[in-house]
Amino acid sequence: MFLVWSAVVLAGVSSATPSPPPASRFDVVVYGSTPGGVLAAVTAARHGAVTALLSQREHIGGMSAGGLGQSDIGSCADEVIGGNVKEFFERNAKRYASTQPRGPWNLEPHVAKEVFLELMNESGVTLLLPDEIQSVTMATPDPASSSAARIESVTTVHGATYGAGVFIDASYEGDLMARTPSVEYTFGREARGQYNESGAGSQGTSFGYGIEYLNPYDGSGKLLPLLSPVVPLPDGEGDRQIQAYNFRLCVTDNATLRVPWTEPAGYDSTEWELLRRFWLAWPNSTNVHKEAQAAVPTAILGAIPSTTGARKFDMNNCGYNPIHTDMIGGSWGYPNASYDERRAIWQAHVNYTEGFLWFMSSDASVPSAVRTAYRDEWGYCGDEFTGIHPGPPHFPPQLYVREARRLVGDRVLTQNDVTQKQPLGNLSVGMGCYNFDSHCEERYACADPKTCGLYPKPYVSVQCGCSVPNPGIYQMPLWVLFPKKAQVTNLIVPVCASASHVAYATIRMEPQFMMLGEAAGVVAALTVKAGGAVPIQDVDPNAVATLLRAEGAILGPTETPAVYGCQTGTTFQRCMLDPHGSGHHSSNSTCNGQCPGLQPRQWLALRAHFYPPSSSGATTLKSHMMATVIKKSEALSQTLPRSAIQPVGVPGENISITLWLAEPVVEFDSEYYLITCASNNCSATP
Repeated sequence: MFLVWSAVVLAGVSSATPSPPPASRFDVVVYGSTPGGVLAAVTAARHGAVTALLSQREHIGGMSAGGLGQSDIGSCADEVIGGNVKEFFERNAKRYASTQPRGPWNLEPHVAKEVFLELMNESGVTLLLPDEIQSVTMATPDPASSSAARIESVTTVHGATYGAGVFIDASYEGDLMARTPSVEYTFGREARGQYNESGAGSQGTSFGYGIEYLNPYDGSGKLLPLLSPVVPLPDGEGDRQIQAYNFRLCVTDNATLRVPWTEPAGYDSTEWELLRRFWLAWPNSTNVHKEAQAAVPTAILGAIPSTTGARKFDMNNCGYNPIHTDMIGGSWGYPNASYDERRAIWQAHVNYTEGFLWFMSSDASVPSAVRTAYRDEWGYCGDEFTGIHPGPPHFPPQLYVREARRLVGDRVLTQNDVTQKQPLGNLSVGMGCYNFDSHCEERYACADPKTCGLYPKPYVSVQCGCSVPNPGIYQMPLWVLFPKKAQVTNLIVPVCASASHVAYATIRMEPQFMMLGEAAGVVAALTVKAGGAVPIQDVDPNAVATLLRAEGAILGPTETPAVYGCQTGTTFQRCMLDPHGSGHHSSNSTCNGQCPGLQPRQWLALRAHFYPPSSSGATTLKSHMMATVIKKSEALSQTLPRSAIQPVGVPGENISITLWLAEPVVEFDSEYYLITCASNNCSATP
């Protein structure tokens, strides 16, 4: 790997000195170092594509390395997370001598970042100097061709230009997508009738969220800070409102590790009058969540791993309270903002968060037990976010951009696609099960007696969510990655994917972004192997599914994740990837080693499973139809001759063939081999 820069020093790995990139053209350029972006880059590189990752900022790993340690896995992690995504989580878990909270899914920020960098380093991904996309140059169209537009290169704010055969926009904001001429995207909430979604659009003024009565005006009749002057549109109408962002703080109550919260510069307690009124009214509250509202530190806490053994937590907003770490309304201008405007919005969120923490630590209106705990017991984790980065010390640099732009492809994933669960077969690239989770869009004064009936006088209210039941396990289709074919044919978008606001509310979780990123990497690599002439929209979904399953991805609700088994014989013993989980091979601890001289992601053999017809005669199949591969770096023993083919079974029954290669081959491509069976004799031809 050409590690052009790194602000982190890994254990045993020195940081690199910034220098010009070794090349300006690559097979694949990934924009955005989100978890989905890292997985896209790693996967494309593992499949042989010369890949570069262009991060917008020095922070690598997005939210998974930026404080979101309580990974949003829902209730189905073991059933849906496999492949390179699971490898990332398992690598994190192996950093600890003992089982950590909610292992292996919860993450410690600095460890997650190290693992992301480790994966890229091993895979040969070139990490470019951090920068933002300024412009996109399209390829000159061929007058003799009817093919759609292609991106030729991207140019950054600081003047670097990078060309590629395939581009992947894995940023949270979709800036590469938005700067590509003609590519259609949207943001905000669609109207209920646009896709016939029951949860779409404004939630109207009837959404009360159980908030106690609070007067929204000061003594002169002026609206208090932290309230929007905009009244929600009628129920179901579309708007441009964006769900709230926040910072996922890494906090501790360990006296040694704790860094206390301090008064921020320019702090003005009058800006928090609404929160003061809430706490003054709280002792007499009849809210069913009253006890939870004052549970220290008034936030959703998720225990995360700790390399030191000190207690560490991911601190999220507390939805029971009207004011918490979500800066409701502060995100509306973010999706289409300029970079300078984005930085101002980021800083506003930093100021808001620091002000909230200090108010809770110091204001007399806060119950004594809560205030004392904020002031004397809780604080930032002193071992996180220690490098040079914008913001206060130990404060996460990554703003939680829960939703920004969304691609509008030839097809758009909707609430109905997610809930109706039509089987996708090999069109599936991964699964999810998280609820439709859209954080509050607005906090406002409800003053119109015609529509505001919760109290007889003006009161504070919010509108949040989609009001749609949990979908259960569902599949994500390949086409959510693709812009319209008539607009561009070499851009893949795994994070700002083609989904409605309601559908996006469930697929926007980092594990799902990583699955979509892994699929994007496979599509990109297959496109490169085809010479770049095939539009990404025309890549064979069967080939995509085959490679994803070979990596251990779980694409359907009845599938089992790939497992490793150990095949033994009189003279050899090999570790084989068995994605069917059939358990034909007995486990053996000696199969956990590495083969000398083999590089990561080289393959030692192909294993094909198929059902030949019962009739006599030869059957010729492309092995990628139901093929799996064996990771050479997991095998233990000498290679066997190419002719050593081991058929099992008879015509009409399941035949399992293992083809051992005479020489190590980088990214063995099963599509290039034909397996021919006549009776029970099989041969393979490159």
